[in-house]
Amino acid sequence: MSNKPYRPPAKASPQQGGQMVAVAHEQVWQGPLPPPEELVAFNQAVPGLAETIVEMAKQEAEHRRHLDDVRVAEAIDIRKGDHAARTRGQWLAFLVVAVFTAGGVVSAYLKAPWTSAIFAVSGLGTIVRAFLSSAEKLPKGEK
Repeated sequence: MSNKPYRPPAKASPQQGGQMVAVAHEQVWQGPLPPPEELVAFNQAVPGLAETIVEMAKQEAEHRRHLDDVRVAEAIDIRKGDHAARTRGQWLAFLVVAVFTAGGVVSAYLKAPWTSAIFAVSGLGTIVRAFLSSAEKLPKGEK
């Protein structure tokens, strides 16, 4: 960026044997606000424009921070929901294993060895399967 104001080239007329020249000027800045000298130029062109641009930048920054806060809050809510679902699943798994274990104990008491074995293997199988499937889901470094 140069500090010199842009001046269009003088037009050459075809009668004078001159060539027509096209000139393009592009100015780019990063960030929400233009450089101070550009704000002064905007304000000279349209009085009060610099204040409007600064106010718009403030509103945009405030809006962006609000959206970030909303995203963080949603992520926290999702994690809380995931935690609640995992806890509920663990309690239900415990209940299933307890029922199968109780069924095995009752079957053994009633002298039904095959039924007792089926209950015991089903209960233990559920626990073993849960541990094996959770180990498969872990990344390689965490096994």
